[in-house]
Amino acid sequence: MADEAPVLITLQAKDLTCSICICRYKCPTTLPCGHTFCMDCIESYWRTNKKNVCPVCQNVLSSKPHLSKNTDLASLLDLLQAQDTKAHENCAECTGPVPLKYCLPCMTPLCQSHLRLHEDSVLQRHLLVNPLNAAFNWSCRQHIKGLQHFCVSHCQPLCPDCVSQHKECQPVPLLDLYRKNKDKYEKKISEMNRDITKHKQVISEKKNNYHESQVLFCEIKENLTKEFRDMKDYLDKQERAAFWRIKQEQERAQKKINEIINPLITGIEKVKELKTQLEDRLQNDWIEVLKDTRAESDIFKPLTTTKDEVLFDENRIVDITHMVSEIKKSLFKHALLEQSHCPPKQEDLLEIQVGDASCSAVHHPEKRPKMFQPFPEDTLRFQAAEASCGFVQHPTAKPQEKCSNKFLQWARNVFFDEETISCRLSYSRDLKTVTVSDNNQYPKQPRRFTNCQALGSQGFSTGFHYWEISTKESNVGAVGVASSEISQGDQLGRNNLSWCIEWNSDRFVAWHNKDNIKIRQPKPDVVGVLLDGDERLLSFYSIVEEVQTLLHTYKLPLNYLLFPAIWLSGIKKGNSLSIIHF
Repeated sequence: MADEAPVLITLQAKDLTCSICICRYKCPTTLPCGHTFCMDCIESYWRTNKKNVCPVCQNVLSSKPHLSKNTDLASLLDLLQAQDTKAHENCAECTGPVPLKYCLPCMTPLCQSHLRLHEDSVLQRHLLVNPLNAAFNWSCRQHIKGLQHFCVSHCQPLCPDCVSQHKECQPVPLLDLYRKNKDKYEKKISEMNRDITKHKQVISEKKNNYHESQVLFCEIKENLTKEFRDMKDYLDKQERAAFWRIKQEQERAQKKINEIINPLITGIEKVKELKTQLEDRLQNDWIEVLKDTRAESDIFKPLTTTKDEVLFDENRIVDITHMVSEIKKSLFKHALLEQSHCPPKQEDLLEIQVGDASCSAVHHPEKRPKMFQPFPEDTLRFQAAEASCGFVQHPTAKPQEKCSNKFLQWARNVFFDEETISCRLSYSRDLKTVTVSDNNQYPKQPRRFTNCQALGSQGFSTGFHYWEISTKESNVGAVGVASSEISQGDQLGRNNLSWCIEWNSDRFVAWHNKDNIKIRQPKPDVVGVLLDGDERLLSFYSIVEEVQTLLHTYKLPLNYLLFPAIWLSGIKKGNSLSIIHF
């Protein structure tokens, strides 16, 4: 036996720990069921519970057994005690200034390692709490025994030695009181959680209702827009029809007057010729005068004029004016929806639209309605008619002033975002101009476009915002807006996250979600972009000498943060776009 090799056994702390005191066995004793406890601990347990039962397996003993020391286990503990300096009683982390937890019934500070002994306990007599502030004081802080009671009158935890000093206060078991109050707290917290969840659901429902109402408002606005557009189209058709009828009467009057005047002009020429012959004969050939034996009526027959004829149908003109008056009365008999003044921005937009129309008529005669173009038969007559309509200025009239750009009140100085500018584009120092180059310029970025595109550094969602981009140095390109969620490889206008107008040598179109709409205007040198975040409208304008001509308008979806955006064809080096600085 002496020659046998020693056996190495690995034991964990819980293998030699009493399940009651959570400390190493002191005078260990083993019950008939095989579980081992400190002798003092099991006797105290039986006195408290008044039942001879094993705390671990709950095996009921018929009678209280005679407890004897487990000498083998005690010898092993003595041997380990001599070698182990990291018992709970000697643990520097447990007894240090900041232990992790306290066990109130044991009045034991615990570190991370010894905390597991209490947490893994199958008993429910331990209560782990956070350490109290050092400023908090109680009478049992320096006592050996744990906190077993609580004095409600003095609001102090008490150890068994101090309970006698508070007999009149009738202290209660600390663990029972804590668990009772803990149940109250947990019940209240549960009620609060239910209340929070309930109100969150109410908020979610309100938000959903609001979103649905916004969708409904947008649909109503679109329907109203269509209704007003239909009425405007109807009035526009009536206007064109009225002027067309007047034009027909003008042409009829001109034709009639030509039928009357042309024979008279021919007769006058013949009379002039005969007059010249007679004067010459009378002056130079008196023999022929003597020879002329014709009667006076044969020599000259006076010109005959027709009686006054009606040049145009007055009743037709009266009917037109009467019909227009009736249409006006039918419109004006309805009360205004808004009795007070409309919001300023709506008035400003109206002024801009009216100003645009008037400026286009004055400064761009080629854009006038065809009904006002002069007829070749009588240019002077129709020049006078145009002057009365306000399309032609008299030489002595005071020149009209140019229309100022009303959009400038919402002007924003935007800049290109360095992190989105394509590697094929070079940018100016002030981040206002991008130009197509023939090599990669910048390192890769998560938001950098792979094609020749760039976004602005500022995003807009609400309110009015306006900026202008010069396109003079770009033969092929696009100007628009895009959501920040647009991917690196997406081209402007070819997805549902971007809107733009695009031009090249043979066409000018508006693009969105792969759909294009042809714009019947020449490519402008300056494009103005107006974003109405409140009404979710995006409009593109041609800016020529402070005259704004609408190119195209998009109705935008809700809840998009939009950034200025451009695209350039990467084929031609030097192709560039510039943001105009206000």
